[in-house]
Amino acid sequence: MTTRFAYVVQDDSPGESDEEGSSVETYQPSIEMADEGMQNRDNTMATILSIINNGPYSQVLSKRKYVELSDDACRMMNDSWLLLPSLRYACSQLLAGSIITNNNNEAIIVNSVEIYGRDRIMDEHRERSVNMEGVPVPSSLPPVPSKYHKTWVTMISEAEGKKLVFGTTSWSALVTSSLRIDMDHPASVGGTTAHFDLDPRENAATTTILLDADSIRMANALALAPHTDRIRHYDLLYQLRQLQTEFQDPSTYTMCHASGPFTDDLQRRPYTVFTLSSFDGDDLDFNTMLASQLFAFVAASVFKAEPSCRGLSVGSQRSNCHHQL
Repeated sequence: MTTRFAYVVQDDSPGESDEEGSSVETYQPSIEMADEGMQNRDNTMATILSIINNGPYSQVLSKRKYVELSDDACRMMNDSWLLLPSLRYACSQLLAGSIITNNNNEAIIVNSVEIYGRDRIMDEHRERSVNMEGVPVPSSLPPVPSKYHKTWVTMISEAEGKKLVFGTTSWSALVTSSLRIDMDHPASVGGTTAHFDLDPRENAATTTILLDADSIRMANALALAPHTDRIRHYDLLYQLRQLQTEFQDPSTYTMCHASGPFTDDLQRRPYTVFTLSSFDGDDLDFNTMLASQLFAFVAASVFKAEPSCRGLSVGSQRSNCHHQL
């Protein structure tokens, strides 16, 4: 008998049969804060509850349920994609809508996140361990020790700014949209995060991660679907990651960009090269719009399993551009 594992944080129902000849084991970890010392744990929980119930977004946040990242969830997030490919979608969804607090009692909600595999065989867009000159670069690989089992969130500084990145042994996940919830600040949208910071020397031990209960349930369903190839059945182009290279590689068209509960619609997701043509503003020039339409066309062809991507049509679109794409 084969046992398949559903990774949920809170589910009062017992494990049920998934299919003939197999069963589902449902994990039910505690919803208490991680054991970091009773006083620290109580102080952390009190701060988070105060932000959720009294902060500028209390009217919506107080109606939702959040659970601290558990050992069972960490175990799922460190499992191999090679054996469990559906986890790339499940893990991305698991982080969508999560709340992160630092040691300054500042908190953000993760509105959208996109996940990248560690191994080149799984993801051409993986996080590199060295730069072009062979020099080691900052990594999101979890340090030892860390507050959560082989899982953490950190800031990585690059030329364009600071990136907020979750890291496990199996993947990294870039936060592409976030919002401070302890005070009023403009949202951070794109590959960099503003108005929030983490001390790399301390955040492994002090940063708290809370998961949205609805995202946990959706991630659980994705993890149990062995043939999953997307997170949602709608808005497929918006599930592609913010990429600029390797458009010939199949991993570029992996639909593992997840949105949280407050941004799961066309008006609130970050634009990418695949979706920019849908922008309604007046400052989008013709060539940019046409290029985005071309990339969207190629992606749609890949979704429909058309390896040739209708080269003649792509060529005719490209010839309409005034500049080299």
